[in-house]
Formats: sequence, structure tokens, C-alpha cells
Amino acid sequence: MSDDGGKVPVERAVELFVYAPVGVALYLRDTVPTFVNLFVTRGRSEVRKRTKDARRQVTQAKSMGEFAFEFGGPKILQKVEEGVSAARKSAETVLANLASSETEAVVKEAPSGPTGTERPKEPKPPPAPVPPAVAGDAGSAAGNGVLAIPDYDELSASQVVERLEGLRREELEAVRQYETANRSRRTILFKIEQLAR
Repeated sequence: MSDDGGKVPVERAVELFVYAPVGVALYLRDTVPTFVNLFVTRGRSEVRKRTKDARRQVTQAKSMGEFAFEFGGPKILQKVEEGVSAARKSAETVLANLASSETEAVVKEAPSGPTGTERPKEPKPPPAPVPPAVAGDAGSAAGNGVLAIPDYDELSASQVVERLEGLRREELEAVRQYETANRSRRTILFKIEQLAR
């Protein structure tokens, strides 16, 4: 091997292990700030863009919410008021119908006195005698035309029903026979049936 040949590998080693790292370090020293500045600039612009987009979306959402509140709020309130008004009217109608039906029921049961607009009532036929099948006190009371309820013929059905509660079985039977023979009012007969059980 020649001296020149011996120098080549040494020079190669010096180039690889001394000059190359120094060159790389100097290159990095010159180029790294440029790359860092490039990355920083790119990151800053990206963050600004995202922040701007987010602010724009928040502003749009806020303006849409304000619009909906200003114009939609009164509409919703109006719809609610319309629903409440309709419910109130239907409730009033139902209550009025109930009140009128109750009034009609009371008027039907209550005895009505003569007024200027009513036609005079036809006279009632005389009460039919109670069959002699009733024995004891009831038979004698009905046979004499006296029932356990005073002024029986003048009372309405509801008034008679109120007075039935305190009567004995014989008296109830006399009232039942008398009512069956005369007016046959169902409310009275039904109540007697209940009390006789």
C-alpha cells in the first residue's frame, strides 16, 4: 500500500466524522430557524382561521336564536292562548249542558204552581181504593185514605222518596200499592223496593 492509498481512508474518515457533522450542524443552524418560522406561521394562520370560523358560527347561532325568540315566542304564546281559550269554551259548554239537564230534572220532579202562561191542569181522578189484600195497619190506613206520609198526593217524587226512609214495612207496602194504583212513579217504586230488602 502506498502512502497515498493510506491517506485516502484517513481523509475519508476525517470527512465523514469531522467535516460532515460540522457541515450538517451549520446547515441546520442556517435552515432550522427558517423551518421553525415557516411552521409557526402556518400554525398561527390555521388557529386564526379556526377561531374566525368558530366565532362566525357562534354569531350565526346567536342571531338565529334572537330571531326565533323575537318572532317565534309571540307565535308560541298565541298558540298556547288559543288552546287555553278553546279548552275554556268547551268546559263552559259542558258545564252549561250539565246545569241545564239538572235544572230540567228538578223542574220535572218539582210540583209547579199555576202561572199566567200555563194552561190549567185537568183535575186528578180520585184515588183508587187500595185492594183489601193489605192486612193490619197498612190496610186500615190505605182503606181510610190515610197514608203514613201526610199530603202524599201533593208531593213530588223526590219529596216522597225523602220521606220513605223512616217507614215500617207495612207502611211501605201501603205506599207501594197506592202509587202503583195511581201514578206509578218509578223513582218512588224503586226506592220502596230498595228499602223493603
